[in-house]
Amino acid sequence: MKRTIYTKAASAILCMAMAVSFAACNIDLNVGYTVSTTENSTQETSETEVPATTTTTAEATEASTEDTTEASSDPVSSNPYERFIEDYKKALSKPNDTWYYGPDADFGGEHPPEGTVALPLSNVYKDSFSYMLYDVDGDGIQELIIGEQWEDGENYVHIRVFGLVTMIGDDYRISAAGWDRYDLEYRGGNHFYAQGWQSGSVEVLSVYEYNVEYKCLDLVCEMEIHFKAGSDQVGLPDDAEYLYFEGKGGMERTDALATGKEAQDKFFAAKKTAGELPSDLIDREWTKVAFK
Repeated sequence: MKRTIYTKAASAILCMAMAVSFAACNIDLNVGYTVSTTENSTQETSETEVPATTTTTAEATEASTEDTTEASSDPVSSNPYERFIEDYKKALSKPNDTWYYGPDADFGGEHPPEGTVALPLSNVYKDSFSYMLYDVDGDGIQELIIGEQWEDGENYVHIRVFGLVTMIGDDYRISAAGWDRYDLEYRGGNHFYAQGWQSGSVEVLSVYEYNVEYKCLDLVCEMEIHFKAGSDQVGLPDDAEYLYFEGKGGMERTDALATGKEAQDKFFAAKKTAGELPSDLIDREWTKVAFK
């Protein structure tokens, strides 16, 4: 498992500028007056005539309200991640790299800084990807979750995450990513679970918490499963070696704190405390984006 894809750095390397346009409506409220005078009256009477082509204040207000409502309900204009999504779509349609670092990523010809998180450009999607907006950390700012919902053989619903992107001011920040050999799941709140392969015979199970301050994932605990040669590498075989670790901050971890059955018990107890997928995430609407 690639451990260098996460960062605890507070700096945001990706920038964006979002332009929002508002339509102004000029209303002609000029009103014509006709004065009629009679022989037996010295008093002038004013009569107001409203031309058929003139927009009344009430009509203008109603039209303006309709326009505003229509604009605010437009999912494209109200989506702050629109530019990120469009640029990722272009990168997927003509990939010239394995990873995507954001619409404004520029490393000056050098390799990305250690710990820079990127989204996959291959071996994940066929011809489209899906996303939803959801406030992961409860700070009132919605995150962009690129992924999908899937159901396992026991009818348990999972939210698979290929990319988690957030906003820091006007800047985009890729906080986490999953790919074909690293299955990352969102479990609700600020909890994530991952299952990946460190090598051909070592599987790694991890529990993470979303760091609200640094907008990244912090390792809570991890279990390595070392399969014996010739094993089918499925489940938790008795002849495998198990090692349990805990996080020290960011992606750092302690030395192995437990082995064998004790390692399994500690890990799955910690995974259980991460909670279950909340009902408001199940069957949420995902927006599909085709790139081919």
